[in-house]
Amino acid sequence: MLAGAKLEHLTLPRTFFGRSEISNTSFKDTVLTESTAHWNDFIGVNFGAADLSRSDLRACVFERVRFTGASLVGADFRYCGFKNCIFTNADVADAKFTRKAGMVLKFSEEQMSVIDWQADDGDEPEG
Repeated sequence: MLAGAKLEHLTLPRTFFGRSEISNTSFKDTVLTESTAHWNDFIGVNFGAADLSRSDLRACVFERVRFTGASLVGADFRYCGFKNCIFTNADVADAKFTRKAGMVLKFSEEQMSVIDWQADDGDEPEG
């Protein structure tokens, strides 16, 4: 468990998060490119202006998570659940989301046009 941490303005590429709860934590403006995060609960987390490009974030729960201005290019969000998340001005080009998740998420029309929409969740991630 990680709670109440301020991990801002860091360079942490290829970080591994597994089967954890991360709550009330800020990764604002942190580089987390090519990270792996499977089976986590992210609750009240701020990924504002963070770089999660090419990260594998499958099978996570995202509740009250801010992705405002984040780079999510090529990130994989299949098998995820979302509740009250904000994607304002996030770069979601080639990010993988299921069409089912897209029905509950609030993306702009521009964001909708660049997402790599998936018909299903694909294979379950390891762990």
